Amino acid sequence: MENLVLNFLTLDINTNNFMIFQLQNYLQIFAILTYFVKI
Repeated sequence: MENLVLNFLTLDINTNNFMIFQLQNYLQIFAILTYFVKI
């Protein structure tokens, strides 16, 4: 039972890290696009 809870917690942490990683990627792409538009 304890293992189940731990697995859910690690899964949740991994998902949050993935979401933050994706968000950073989108921000970088957005920054590059706006940079090119300004030129």
